[in-house]
Amino acid sequence: RIGAAARTDLRQAELAGLASDSARTLQLSNASVDQDEENVNLLSFQHAYQGAARVMTAVDEMLDTLINRTGVVGR
Repeated sequence: RIGAAARTDLRQAELAGLASDSARTLQLSNASVDQDEENVNLLSFQHAYQGAARVMTAVDEMLDTLINRTGVVGR
C-alpha cells in the first residue's frame, strides 16, 4: 500500500508540474508583443511626427515673414 500511495503521489506531483509549466507558457504567450502590430504603430507614429514637423516648419516660416520681413512698425 505504501508503495502504491507513493507512486500515486509522484504521478500527481508530475502532473501538477506539467500543468504549472503549461499555464506559465500560456501566460507568457498571451503577454508577448505582436511585432506586426508594433511595426504598424511605429510607422503611423513616424508619419504623424513628420506631419507635425512640417506644420511647425510652416508656422516658423510664417512667423519669420511676419516679424522680420514686413518692415518696422511706426516708420
